Amino acid sequence: MGFIDCDAHIIETSETWSYLDRNEEAYRPRRAEFLDKRTAFDPSVRLERIWTTGDAWTTNLPSDSNQRGNANLFEAAATHLTDPEARLADLDALGIDAQIVISSFFIGVELDNPLAEAALSRSYNRWLADRTSGQSGRLPWTMRPPLRMLDRTFQEMEFARNHGAVGVHVRGIEHGMFLSDPYFFPVYERAQDLDMAIIVHLGEAGRRVDNQEIGRLIYSPAAFDGHLHKLMAGFHAVIASDLHQRYPRLRWGFVEGGASWIPAVLQLHARLNSSRSGFLKTHKLAPAELEERNVFITCFSEEDLPYLTKLLGENVLVIGTDYAHNDAGAELGAHTAVMNNQALERTAACKIVDDNGRRLFGMSRVDRAANAQRRPVDMPHVHGLGVGEAPTLYATTA
Repeated sequence: MGFIDCDAHIIETSETWSYLDRNEEAYRPRRAEFLDKRTAFDPSVRLERIWTTGDAWTTNLPSDSNQRGNANLFEAAATHLTDPEARLADLDALGIDAQIVISSFFIGVELDNPLAEAALSRSYNRWLADRTSGQSGRLPWTMRPPLRMLDRTFQEMEFARNHGAVGVHVRGIEHGMFLSDPYFFPVYERAQDLDMAIIVHLGEAGRRVDNQEIGRLIYSPAAFDGHLHKLMAGFHAVIASDLHQRYPRLRWGFVEGGASWIPAVLQLHARLNSSRSGFLKTHKLAPAELEERNVFITCFSEEDLPYLTKLLGENVLVIGTDYAHNDAGAELGAHTAVMNNQALERTAACKIVDDNGRRLFGMSRVDRAANAQRRPVDMPHVHGLGVGEAPTLYATTA
């Protein structure tokens, strides 16, 4: 078997915006660099630079992604995909057949100007199509739709699907609208027709977070809750709607927030439903009902996976490495950690690391691109800086 990495990233560069038309140059994001790399709130954080566009901003990660100086140190050729072979070598070492590539920029930026959103989405999609050209089998990607201009969204979806994209990247709340808003129905219909999944990634527009210092994504652990809330709201909007009946072949992925919050949302949904019908006669969605809704959720390896698979069934959970990032979702050896979980049924583990991800993204179960012979991870560019030893990575399975 090989692994499917359902959450990985690319780090944008100035070349990302080189596909802008001449009359779109006014929307080109600028990089602002901090002269003082540290803050009084957290002296360990090295604030280097951010992207700014209009009145919005988002972080601009360093090429090696080692913003705090204490985590995985990646090669720029792999994070920017200037040399896809460098990235594929890492995937082979980790036993990963295919890795879904998702934007870093669009996780935290919100563009109110429809023309700016259309211009930057178009440039990003073409840049990533070029970066993954010839490698779409192992590096499929998610496109960013300019949701304020649906005609442009459809053009971008067509282009992206023809150039290796397998998903549409959104956040749990987009432009102040829940994902069950009828405004998005034409997007879902087109995604179903193109066999593209809707990938709801953890994230929040930086300027919407209260009391947040410019250049800081998480200034307090409590501030992270807002990012997770958007993911929870997106999931709740989908499961509480009739989207699965309107678009029965459309698949949904909710990524990078873990899965421990799912029971709380299911409980709340059951309570809300009971207050509208038989008072306090609650009914939680069963695994078969979740499967009917075509929802998939990335988990973390250390979560109570036996409990979650019992509650949600074995066909819902998937997993990702958060490759190219070093934050709460990052674990390069996540897949093998799941396989090494002795409390988890082997069949359930195999579905989490492989089969469910293939179903989410419509991938063949025949294509096994990664090295058949597992070997310990030995990536010289991965270090545990500031700790004194490399982070523990699991890469050998029975």
